[in-house]
Amino acid sequence: MLKTTFKKTEHQNGMTLIELLIAVAIIGILSAVLVTSIVQVISINASSGARMTALKQVERSIDRIRMDVQMAQEIATSDVDDPNVFLKLKWKEWDNTSHEIVYTLDPTSHEMRRQSSEIINQVAENIASIEVSQLDSGNWEITITSTVEGMKPATEVRTFEIHSRTGI
Repeated sequence: MLKTTFKKTEHQNGMTLIELLIAVAIIGILSAVLVTSIVQVISINASSGARMTALKQVERSIDRIRMDVQMAQEIATSDVDDPNVFLKLKWKEWDNTSHEIVYTLDPTSHEMRRQSSEIINQVAENIASIEVSQLDSGNWEITITSTVEGMKPATEVRTFEIHSRTGI
């Protein structure tokens, strides 16, 4: 008869140094890939957020100015008393009610403001510059630059043309 004998082998109660080094290397590689992915997502999110903020500020400015310019009968692009004024508009309603709207850009806070009578409203913020030029009678070109600072700064520049009612 066949008799089989088995030797008792010692059971291993842990990991060898090589197994431990391989596990640490794999965890390190996976961690590096994960951290890189997270940093990339955060960077893209910050960049698109800053760009959207800049774009919204420019659009808000354009919409507000466009409404007032279309009502205006008199348009001035500067004020000798205040260098922050870039646009001054005047018109009369059908009942002879007079309106005067003054747009200013504060160079330190980068806020664009609209003043009518004694009421001053902030129209937009993060506005770096505004250029207003007359193309011909009744047609105006306005270029607005908005810059948002932060982790990923963004700048948006838009040029638009406005037709006032005096040019119609």
